[in-house]
Amino acid sequence: MSNKIEYYFTHMTYSINTLRRILKTGKIVPSKLLKNKYSVFSGYAKYDHIYTNIYFCDLKNLTDVPDFTILIKSTAINTNANMEFHGGWKLQGSECIKMKKNTDVVKNISKIHRFVKNKRNGVPRGILNHEFLFGKPISVKKYVFGIVCYNAESFIKINKMIIRYGYNIQIYNEHIPTSFV
Repeated sequence: MSNKIEYYFTHMTYSINTLRRILKTGKIVPSKLLKNKYSVFSGYAKYDHIYTNIYFCDLKNLTDVPDFTILIKSTAINTNANMEFHGGWKLQGSECIKMKKNTDVVKNISKIHRFVKNKRNGVPRGILNHEFLFGKPISVKKYVFGIVCYNAESFIKINKMIIRYGYNIQIYNEHIPTSFV
């Protein structure tokens, strides 16, 4: 393994309406700031964080992500605060790493990489293996580099939104990228 670990984050929306709202407002926000119709995973619960997964390019640990998944640059970690990693789903799991903006990111990403690689406690690889939580909104313009969309009709709609709102975002319609773009 090289000294530099390449990774990015994935945020699943499952809905073109939620994706439209994100592109229109220019930011991904915690569910506590959303109307219920935009909060798919948390239902009516309101959380203080933005839930994501972390994709390690050398591990290829996320094989299937659904339509309307947003791909976020690793640099988003440098400007955010109150971040958490959980080795499991919904704030549960054997591993918990809390990070502040000035935390040693390289050291903590290395720990997270080891956890995901080893699949501790029988937790399978994939989206339920872990979660990475951001405590502050994420700027679409600064940090989003891609959107996953497998449906041709939705692909066209998303492309129009990207152009309308002036983003430099690529749409991935087959597989998520295996290296950081």
